[in-house]
Amino acid sequence: MRFVNNPAPASSLPLADSRESRILSIKRTSRLTLALANAAGPAAILGLFLPSLLGFSQLAFRDVGHFYTPLYGYVAERTHEQWLPLWNPLDQTGIPLVGETTTAVLYPLRYLVYSLPLTTDTALVWYIVLHLLVASVTAQWAAWCCGSSRASAMIAGVIYPLSGSVLFLYSNPPFLVAAAWLPLVIGICFRTRAMDRRWCVVIQSLALSLMVLGGDPQTALHAVMISAVIIIAFAWLREYRKAVDRGTVLVASCVAALLMTCPQIVASMDWSRQSYRVLNDETQLYFLQPPRSSLQNDALEYSVAPWALIELVTPAAWGDLFPINRRLSTLIPEERKLWTQSLYAGMFSVLGLLIATRRRQNRWFIFLVAMSVLLVLGHFGLGALLRNISPQFSNVGSAVGGAYWWLYHFFPGYDSFRYPAKWLPFLSIGLAILASSGLDRSSRSRFAFPKRVVVSLAISLLILFAGVCLLRFFWQPTGRLPTDRFWGPLDVFGGLAIVQISLVHSSVVLGLILWAKRRLGTARHRDLYVAAIILLAAFDLALAARQWIGTVDSAALHQVMSSTQRMETAHRWLRTQSGGGFPMEWRRTSSDLRMLEVEASQRDAWFGRWHLKDRQAVFNNMTSIRSSAIERFWQATDDVSRNSTTDETRVLWRNIREWLAIDATLLSSDKSRTLTIDGTTLQLAQVQRHAYRPQPSTVQFFTSWRQQPVANNTRREMALILRELKDSHEPICYSDEFLEFSQRASDDDSIMHEQVVHDGVESVEVLLQNSQAVLIVRPQLQDGNWHATLLSLADHTRQPAAVHSVDLLKQGVIVPPGNWKVAIEYRPKWLVGLSFVSAVAWIYWFVSVGHVWYRSRLNKLRLVANPPGALKPQSLPSEPTTR
Repeated sequence: MRFVNNPAPASSLPLADSRESRILSIKRTSRLTLALANAAGPAAILGLFLPSLLGFSQLAFRDVGHFYTPLYGYVAERTHEQWLPLWNPLDQTGIPLVGETTTAVLYPLRYLVYSLPLTTDTALVWYIVLHLLVASVTAQWAAWCCGSSRASAMIAGVIYPLSGSVLFLYSNPPFLVAAAWLPLVIGICFRTRAMDRRWCVVIQSLALSLMVLGGDPQTALHAVMISAVIIIAFAWLREYRKAVDRGTVLVASCVAALLMTCPQIVASMDWSRQSYRVLNDETQLYFLQPPRSSLQNDALEYSVAPWALIELVTPAAWGDLFPINRRLSTLIPEERKLWTQSLYAGMFSVLGLLIATRRRQNRWFIFLVAMSVLLVLGHFGLGALLRNISPQFSNVGSAVGGAYWWLYHFFPGYDSFRYPAKWLPFLSIGLAILASSGLDRSSRSRFAFPKRVVVSLAISLLILFAGVCLLRFFWQPTGRLPTDRFWGPLDVFGGLAIVQISLVHSSVVLGLILWAKRRLGTARHRDLYVAAIILLAAFDLALAARQWIGTVDSAALHQVMSSTQRMETAHRWLRTQSGGGFPMEWRRTSSDLRMLEVEASQRDAWFGRWHLKDRQAVFNNMTSIRSSAIERFWQATDDVSRNSTTDETRVLWRNIREWLAIDATLLSSDKSRTLTIDGTTLQLAQVQRHAYRPQPSTVQFFTSWRQQPVANNTRREMALILRELKDSHEPICYSDEFLEFSQRASDDDSIMHEQVVHDGVESVEVLLQNSQAVLIVRPQLQDGNWHATLLSLADHTRQPAAVHSVDLLKQGVIVPPGNWKVAIEYRPKWLVGLSFVSAVAWIYWFVSVGHVWYRSRLNKLRLVANPPGALKPQSLPSEPTTR
C-alpha cells in the first residue's frame, strides 16, 4: 500500500503561514517583554541612586549621613592598615570595634565594596545599591520557592526592594543588609517546591551568617523565630513530614551559622554584657506606662501607628517630612518617631493581598503579614485603646496586650532589643510573595478581579480625595502647629496637596492594572500581561520612591565645608551645646535647601560620628551600644550637678577634663551663621572649637592610689568618684588580687625614669625604672580584653600582669619596683580559637556547596540519560548453541 501526502489547497497556505508567523511574533514579543520585566527592578534601583552612584550627590538624612558614612569610612581605613582591627579608641573612652555589631568589620561584602577606588560617601551608596539588588534577587527566588512561576516571581523582585519599608532602610545600612538576605530564610521555611535538604541548609545558613556579620543579629533572630512558629504550626496541623523537614533544616542552619559567625557573636555578647542595656535600676513595669527616659520606653520607640497603615494603599497618605515639613500625622498627639517615610509596597501588592484571602494555599503568608502588622504596632497595643476609651486607664501602659509587649516581657533575652519597626521587612516580603501569587492567578484567562473589592477600593480613594479637597479649601488650622527642629514648621496645605497627588497616583495605577487585565488577560497574551504588570509595578514604586531618598549635591556640600573653621588637633574632645545645639532659625523657617544645611552643620559639629573622619577622639559621641560605665557617668553628673552652684559645676567639668585627658571642647549653639554661596543664602549651625594646653601624653604614672574590690558599677559609686575630683583625686584601682608590693614606700621615693616608647591604637609600650610600685593609667576602658606583660630589663624574664579597671572608665597596670619594659595590648581571649573555628566552618561550607552542586548536577545527567518514563533495555536471549 502506498501513502501519498495530499498537499493542502494553495488558497490555504498563505493563511496558515500568516497564523504561524503571528504566533511566532507573539512569542518573541513575550520573551522580550519578560526580559525587560526581569530587569525592571534593578533598573529602577539604579535609576533612583544613579546621581549618587556617580558621585554627583551624597545620601543624607538620619543615620546614613551622620553615623554610617563616617563609621564605615573609618572601619575601611583601619582594615587597610591591619587585617583585623579590634579596638576603637576614638569613641568615648574606647569601645571594641568588632563588639559594636553595626560596624560590620567581618562582613565580606563591606570588604569588597570598600576595596574599590571610591570616596567614602560614594562607597556607601554602592554598598546600599548592592544590597537592594541582592534583595531583588533573593525576593524573586523566595517567591519561586513558594510556588509562583518564574515569570510571576519577578514582581516580588520589584515590590520587595522598592517598598517603603525596605528602600527607606538606606538610612540604616545594617538593617538593609539583613533585609537583603531575609527572603532566603523565608523562602526555605515557606517553600512548596521540592528542594534538596542539603541545598536548603547551605542557603539558609549563609543568609543567617551574613545577616549577623552585616550588623543586624536581631533580624536574624526574628527570622528564626518566625520559622520556628511555622514549624510548630505544621506539627499542630499534623503535617509532621513538613515539620520534621523544616525543623531539621532550621536546626542545622542555625548550628552552621553559629560556627561561621562565632567570633562576631561572642564579641557582641561580651560587649552587650557591659552595655547600658543590662542595667537593672528600673522596675519592670508590666502594666504601667514606663517613664519616657526609661529603657522600656526606649525599646518601644519607632512604633508604627495604626493610621500609618493607610500608606499601604497610597504612598504619601500623610505627606512628606523633608526637606520641608509636610508630615500631617504630626498633628496627631500620639504620633511616634518616624521610622520610614511610607509603608507603600505598590498598588498590586494590595490587590495581591485581597486575592490571596480567597486561596487556602496562601494562609501562611497572610499569617506572616498579619503577625508583622501586630508586631510593628509596638506602643499601640490594647492599653492604647483603653487609654483612649476612658481616663480611668491613663496609667495603663499603651503597649500592654500588644504582640511586641508579649515578646519584650516574656521572651527570654528579648528585652535587650528595641524598636518594633524592625519587623517591617517581614511585612514587605509577605506582601511581595502574595503579589507574585496573585499575579500567577490573575494571569489566567478566566480570572476576573473581584468586582466588589475593586469597586470598594476605587470608591475609598475617591472619597479620600474629595475629603482632602474639602480640607484644603475650607479647613483653617487653629492653635500652634507642630514644628520639627530640622525641617521647620508644618506646612499643612502643602501636605494636603501632596496627599491629593498621591491619591491620584494610586487611582491611575489601579486603573492601568484593570486596563492591562482587560486588554491582555487572555491565554495568548499571558506573558505580555505578566510583563505589563511587573513594569507597571516598577514604575509605580519608582515614582513614589523619589521623595523617600534624601540627597545633597556633592559640589555644593564641598563648597560649604571648605568655609568651615579649621580643625585643631587634640587628644580628646568634649562636645557641648547651648540651646538645642542646632539653629533655632530652622524651627521657624522652611527651605528647599534645608537638607544641605543640616548635613553641612552636622559634619562641622561632629554630630553623630563625623569625628571619625578626622581621626579625632570624642568623649560624648553617639554609638550603637554605649557602655554601662558611660551611662553611669552621665547619671552621676546629673546627680552631682543638681546640688551644685554654677561655679562648682564649672570646677567639676574642669577637673573632669583633666581626669579623662580631654584637652579641647566643641560648642554647637542654637545660633546660626549665614553663608552665601552662588547667590544662595544658607543658615548653618554656629560651631566654636577651643583647645586647652595639650598634655604631653595620655599615659599617666601614679605612686599613690587606692585599691578596692571589683567594682559594682553603680550610680552611687560613680557619683563618689566625681565628688572626689574637687580635691586631689587618687585613682581607684579595682582588683580582687592580693599584691605583695601594695605597701607604699616613703614619700621621698619616686619614679626615677619613665618613657612611653609606643602609644598605638591597640598596644602601648613603656620603659619604666622605679624604686617603688607604680600604677600606669591610660584613659581607655578596660573591657576585659586588655592584657599586659612585664619584661625585666635586668634578667630579661617575662611575667604577665593584670590590667585593672581604674575609676570605672580607665585602665591601669600595677608595676612592682625595678627596671621594666611594660607592654599593654588588646588581645581578646576568643580571638585565636574562635577565628580558627570560624575559618574551618567557612571552608566546610564552601566544600559542602561544591559537593551539593556536583551531586545535583550528576542527578540531572542521570535523569537526562534515563528519563522517568523511558523503557529500560531488556537483555536479548542468547543464541542456541549448535552441536
